[in-house]
Amino acid sequence: MSALPSEKAPFVNGSSLKQYVGKKVFVAGKVVSQREGTLVVQTSDQQQLQIFGSRCTVGEGIGVLCLLFVSPNGTATEIQTFVAGNNFDLNLYEEVAKLCNGTFSNLF
Repeated sequence: MSALPSEKAPFVNGSSLKQYVGKKVFVAGKVVSQREGTLVVQTSDQQQLQIFGSRCTVGEGIGVLCLLFVSPNGTATEIQTFVAGNNFDLNLYEEVAKLCNGTFSNLF
């Protein structure tokens, strides 16, 4: 995986995305499909998320970490996507997302 951006953004799952309208967030998942600039991923909490403006070209089932902007209408627009590969542990990411939105939410 390439180096992550240095900007601060919370790690979220599909369920907590709506809490970050107007902000940048990281979301991890496995690619379900991609078509005409729209990437569909299954997030760490088993939600399906459409990401618009995607330039990602990886195949189905591959793990990705996406830096997104959550627009006021609730849609997710890609800023950058990092290929995490087949061995990316979504269960571990889910635990990190829970901490980022709970105990350590003040850091973000």
